[in-house]
Amino acid sequence: MKKNKQCLFIKYVLVCLWVASSASLAYGQTSSFKAQFQSKSSNAYLVGLKTVLSPINDPTQKQASIANELGIVNYTNLKAGIYTLKASYIGYKNFETTITIGQTNPETIVFKLAENTQLKEVNIQELALRAQIKGDTLEINANAYKTNADANVQDLVGKMPGITVENGTVKAQGENVQKVTIDGKEFFGDDVNLALRNLPAEIVEKIQVYDRQSDQAAFTGFNDGNTQKAINIITKPGKNNGAFGKVYAGYGSNERYTAGGNINSFRGKQRTTIIGLSNNINQQNFASQDLVGVSGNNPSQGRGGAGRGNGGGIRGGGEAANNPSNNFITNNQGGINTTHALGINFIDSWGKKVNFTGSYFLNNGINSTNNTLERINFFSDGKNQFYKQSNIATSNNTNHRINLRFEYNIDSNNSLLITPKLSFQNVFANNTTNANTLLNNSILNNTDNNTFSTNNGISFNNNILYRHKFGKAGRTISLMLGTDVNEKNNQTDLLAKTTFFGSNDSLVENRQKSNTANTNYNLNASINYTENISKTAMLMLNYTPSYISTNNNKLTNLYDSTTKTYSTVNTALSSNFDNFVTTQRGGANIRWRWSEKTNLMIGGNFQYVILEGAQKFPTEYKIAKYFSNVLPNAMLSIKFSKSSNIRLHYRTNTNAPSVAQLQTVIDNSNPLLLSTGNANLKQEYTHTFVTRYGFANTDKGKSFYLFVNANLTQDYITNTSLIANNTSTIINGIQLAKGTQISIPENIDGNWSVNSFANYGFPVKKLKSNLNINGGFNYSRTPSKINTTINNADNYTITAGSVLGSNISEKIDFTLSYTANYSIVKNSIQANLNNNYLNQITSFKINWVLLKQWVVRSEINNTNFTGLSSTFNQNFFLWSGGIAYKFLKNNAAEIALNTFDILNENNNINRTVSGNYIEDSRTQVLNRYFMLVFTYNIRAFKARN
Repeated sequence: MKKNKQCLFIKYVLVCLWVASSASLAYGQTSSFKAQFQSKSSNAYLVGLKTVLSPINDPTQKQASIANELGIVNYTNLKAGIYTLKASYIGYKNFETTITIGQTNPETIVFKLAENTQLKEVNIQELALRAQIKGDTLEINANAYKTNADANVQDLVGKMPGITVENGTVKAQGENVQKVTIDGKEFFGDDVNLALRNLPAEIVEKIQVYDRQSDQAAFTGFNDGNTQKAINIITKPGKNNGAFGKVYAGYGSNERYTAGGNINSFRGKQRTTIIGLSNNINQQNFASQDLVGVSGNNPSQGRGGAGRGNGGGIRGGGEAANNPSNNFITNNQGGINTTHALGINFIDSWGKKVNFTGSYFLNNGINSTNNTLERINFFSDGKNQFYKQSNIATSNNTNHRINLRFEYNIDSNNSLLITPKLSFQNVFANNTTNANTLLNNSILNNTDNNTFSTNNGISFNNNILYRHKFGKAGRTISLMLGTDVNEKNNQTDLLAKTTFFGSNDSLVENRQKSNTANTNYNLNASINYTENISKTAMLMLNYTPSYISTNNNKLTNLYDSTTKTYSTVNTALSSNFDNFVTTQRGGANIRWRWSEKTNLMIGGNFQYVILEGAQKFPTEYKIAKYFSNVLPNAMLSIKFSKSSNIRLHYRTNTNAPSVAQLQTVIDNSNPLLLSTGNANLKQEYTHTFVTRYGFANTDKGKSFYLFVNANLTQDYITNTSLIANNTSTIINGIQLAKGTQISIPENIDGNWSVNSFANYGFPVKKLKSNLNINGGFNYSRTPSKINTTINNADNYTITAGSVLGSNISEKIDFTLSYTANYSIVKNSIQANLNNNYLNQITSFKINWVLLKQWVVRSEINNTNFTGLSSTFNQNFFLWSGGIAYKFLKNNAAEIALNTFDILNENNNINRTVSGNYIEDSRTQVLNRYFMLVFTYNIRAFKARN
């Protein structure tokens, strides 16, 4: 029956695609025009270039536009006649030509702008124009921010208004940056850090910060508001043709070593980048694809277990924020890491119609972590239960990932985009944990357990997008077919010895072997049709069906001491579960564009979801749930002037429970913190409100940005914690001994949050520096349940900070920053556990070039916590520095003596706040070492034509 449904669904999607594509080819006329603008010397796309198109017979009828990330501008609603096309771009000569528009469109015409030879005049202008707002894009001129000769792009953007780097995560205007492109081209897929850390700052002409639309939305011109924060790096003329990079190697005390480098070869449209590194000093290149299976290795965590941050910080906002995989996505792994990595990125254009981008990345990470934590659970009767744990973990993670992008511009009306991604991974992990639970200083239990796990997985994703423009301006159709295949396998051996204390102490030994196989298939399609229904309004119709099939098979065998084999199946810890989600979604959106200054979009979708589940083992049962939802959305964009704009956005979405959340199999990897699923879960329904305001005074170099985000979730999937006061029998006959607890997901209303971020940047002329002042207020309410009592955890956080970045010269480069986070936690069921805590981080970094060849480097960070557990060091310094000597031609070579953690105080502490507990943790970190490092910089830029 399931296979028949799948076949019918696939046939239905294919028929829809065939009919729509056949209809699209029936039209051939066009009255629109597409132009692409490039640099004459390097062929780089001129992203953000300004254009004005006007009829010669009526110059007042102007059509102003800005080039997208491919340097392309689409002109619509054009009548036949002769037009004047003007284009301007900083650093290039003004461009003007005439275009004859007839009944049919030519293919995309490429225009190339010549660079302005009056470099001194241009540089003066660029220094004055520190930042500009071009439509929805913030464009920042790199020449206004001086860095030392060895700085990378991440060092550069950290000085810019509204951009911060926090624990390895790059944020722009308060949002995580999810994509980095170079001259509009993909660069190492979605790996933001790889792009920013491996390109030198000296090649950058401009940094553009914008909300990247999907390829489908960018083509149709209908912005549906579903975007991701992105950075586009525009390279300097003369710095984008040739070879550049660096190689380095070093060795130091405690057998610490590092080696690696990056080589970039830019030859017009063809660009090749090769990076590599090998070290045991915690330099990592982890992205989300590199960490499949890692987050499940800590035996203190089951479903809904606490996540640990890395690098000192405060976390809050409930279980979503505490998801351990989210930690790994945005931060490097804690502990001591040995990393071996190799990456290749290739960009090229094949003829006039095909653009190709491809990258391959190999990462091997060996991690060793020593972690201790203390957790306080809340009880309504005033009693406090404490959980303490020490954990030693090691893992060896090898990952291969490939990202490809083929763009075929068939003609001016038709294009095909194919974006396959492939990832392989193997992880070996071992954990040793000692933990105990106390109630009012009386020990209830203690466990010593060891787990060894082997994880491997493969992930394949591919999207095929066909786009067509009809003869009528504004009439387009785009067809997308996507496939996802994910397979994961895990084998875990567990040996746990747990003692329960009471009137009769008891020792329970658990020795088991678990094998888990998870397979996920996702087939989805999307059909979008746009039509101009008036001079100011455009209609978009969309239909998006999808089908997801997931199987999770877990078999747990207990050790038989008689036969010395794992021959006994534990049915409470085993399950075979199939999950099927069929979604039909369709709707309409209307966008009104009364002028260049005002845009309004209103629309909605109707969504019908069938959620089916079938358990085959240990007992057979089936579930079927049906959800129908109306999903409204709206967006208003107002451009007050050339320098300021505001965007208001409202959208809704749903989130179905995962197989792990539905499956009732018990996870006992930590006998004191059990977890299981809930087959009765409903889907979540979330309302999101977003406000963005931006202002830039280009004459004075001042800028201000405000971001506010609010979320309200109905049927929020949170955790219910059952903490046993006495030994009792629970699911499938598993006993919950006194002091132990089990976590079960449950739907509870009342989850909402508000996050805000504001940044004001301006130059400080007397100090020859740039100052960025930022602040924000965050609030979240996270409901949970503890022993049948609902607890609402209200978390208020006030943030404030500033960054002073030098702009004196390339010889003196310093950055002084301060960040403070003050949090207030209030719990509805236990007022005396309400908690206030403060985290302050002060940093100073300087690079000073002396006598042309000597360089002094120093970086000192002070982390100060107030309000944590008394057992944790709450105020410590991390000071690192070195002295270097440069030699050879153009100071290309350098030898440096560096010291890490001069004061030997490096620490890693973290606070996690959830609806059920407050937890403080400390993780082993790298401490003081000395290292001698040799570096050679490669700079072989070719002269401009």
